Amino acid sequence: MRNKRAWMVIASVVAALSLSAMMASAAGASPVWRFGGEALSGSETVTATTTASNLTFPGMTTTCEASIGMTISNVGSEGVTSVESMNLSGCHTQFENCTVEEASAPGLPWSGRTQLAGGSSYLVIEGFDNEILYGNELCAVEGLAIPYRGSVGGLFDNSASKLIFNEASAEATGSSLKSIGTTKTGYDAEYEVKATGSHAGQALTLS
Repeated sequence: MRNKRAWMVIASVVAALSLSAMMASAAGASPVWRFGGEALSGSETVTATTTASNLTFPGMTTTCEASIGMTISNVGSEGVTSVESMNLSGCHTQFENCTVEEASAPGLPWSGRTQLAGGSSYLVIEGFDNEILYGNELCAVEGLAIPYRGSVGGLFDNSASKLIFNEASAEATGSSLKSIGTTKTGYDAEYEVKATGSHAGQALTLS
């Protein structure tokens, strides 16, 4: 009887440990790129476009149209991304006396990885780098090429194949963007993501 009780205790402990391991594994799992519900095999080229890529530091927001070229793939149980291009155009600020003379995205390629947080799928891009040159003699930052550097995390909306960056997605992913030294900078944008390779025309999801 004593041995039976001992084995029951051991079995209970083993079951509890196994359940804990499974829960930890599930919590730490990363979503993968999918087309038609099937995990992507190999790699695919995609574009992400938005009419409003917004960089905000205290007192001023700079808005640009943006187009990003990426290559996505799955490595093991994680989705990864290589950001190979980012074109910025039509840039402006909310102030007439602060113009944008030049906008670029140096330091490419940038790397990206998928992340699961709060039951939602995110893409975190490391090494994000935008550089904006401001003009107009009445502008306080006239003649300065201000870098916006760090990491940005965006929520992937599977219903519309959209990548959404905002303060909530930054907090969920622990990403951080800075400008003018260590000044905290906000990044807000909603990108439409489309495949341009062999999966062109198919809806992209992340889960």
